[in-house]
Amino acid sequence: MKKIFIIALSIVVWTFWLTAPARAQSPIQVTPAPYKVEIAKRITFPVTVSSAADITKMYLAVRFPGTNAAGSRIFPKFTPSEKVETTAVWNLDRDLVSAPGGYLPPGAQGTYSWHIEDAAGNVLDTPPAPFRVTDERFDWRQLENDRFAVYWYKGDDAFGKTIFNRLNQTIDRIEQAIGAHYPDKIQVFVYADDGAFQSILSPGHDNTEFVGATPVDEFSVMLVKSAPEDLQFAIVAAPHELVHMVIDQELGTGLGQVTMPLWMNEGLASYYEYDPPQMEERYQTLLDDAIKNDRLLRLRNYANTRPSDYREGLLMYGQGYSVVEFIVNEFGRDKLSQIFQELKHSSADDAFSKVLGVNQDGLENLWRKKIGAPLKEYATQVTPTPAAQPTFALSAAETPAANQPSPTPQAVSANNTAAPAAPTVAPAASGAPSSNSGGGSLCGLGFGGLALAMVGAYSWRKRKRF
Repeated sequence: MKKIFIIALSIVVWTFWLTAPARAQSPIQVTPAPYKVEIAKRITFPVTVSSAADITKMYLAVRFPGTNAAGSRIFPKFTPSEKVETTAVWNLDRDLVSAPGGYLPPGAQGTYSWHIEDAAGNVLDTPPAPFRVTDERFDWRQLENDRFAVYWYKGDDAFGKTIFNRLNQTIDRIEQAIGAHYPDKIQVFVYADDGAFQSILSPGHDNTEFVGATPVDEFSVMLVKSAPEDLQFAIVAAPHELVHMVIDQELGTGLGQVTMPLWMNEGLASYYEYDPPQMEERYQTLLDDAIKNDRLLRLRNYANTRPSDYREGLLMYGQGYSVVEFIVNEFGRDKLSQIFQELKHSSADDAFSKVLGVNQDGLENLWRKKIGAPLKEYATQVTPTPAAQPTFALSAAETPAANQPSPTPQAVSANNTAAPAAPTVAPAASGAPSSNSGGGSLCGLGFGGLALAMVGAYSWRKRKRF
């Protein structure tokens, strides 16, 4: 129904423009035709153009107003003539990276217009008409309000409503907790079929078989893989990714993953998966074991670097959750909002120092003392500021190389002396997790016996990040 409305609106806009008195004398005439979406393949924009002189130049301009997504000009093939019938094609195929167009998720919306020139020197630019990427392979159900539109095609009304309600609860909680606001309606597409889900992921997802949920921030879209029998996964994965979307939106697209320490970003996302908060059992088991055997991770090492080891990744999530919980319980929930506001303009160390009186190492030692773990005398390392990285990588190829320059260490006491803001160099990759690693986590970690990577869609046409 929404696609029909957009097509109808497009035709109305063009018809009004073409029949207006001011345009009636234009020697170049355009006959509008509906665009067609073939999801994961292409969008076709047919057009018929005529003039008293030969049409010599034509291109389709595609834009995405209000987003960071890059538009494009598409030059269709045609033979100069007084009447031309041709079609511009926006490629959606993830394997045809050199074809005109680029990745667009379901729900993406933009505008298109034609630029036309003839041999007599006449020029015509048609008014922008709206289009929307739809997936016509399924008969979608829909539930929406002013914050969310949830779409699903398998499962009853209760299935979609449960996901819808959980998202609305989560956004209220996280926005209140960190003093943020997500301004746009978020479209959530729940795919029950693995093949169909993989086909609509961006080319940046190298391990599509491990992805279970991912946001596409440019278009305020979230993609979730969940059959009705996997509802429990959906109502944990969707809130988790929603928290990432709110953080990234508020701190600035692309900056959320480097301004806020990664361990805190994932800790917040894990903390707000449930209401009231509860740590996933697998995290807790690894955290308890690490405390018992003095194998806790140094938080600063995971400020901007994702673990290369599966179990290490699970432990980072557990520690992040536990430290966020510690801040809430020991300093007060309002401190989360204060830290978040400081992160908009400060380094992580400066933000923690101003709000809590300690930097990352000092905060870690306060937390260690609370849980009964040994305090640490750390040597702080200085490295260049890293670029944003996607959610926990199962592939060793997605981690930084080991041959980084050695930084100069500075002593940092367990009582917390000043430390530079930059995190340490990423450790060398030790390989992807085994296929029998078990489940129960997000953003690249398994749930319900599945190793699912909740990787973020950070590479839309390679234009979003730095």
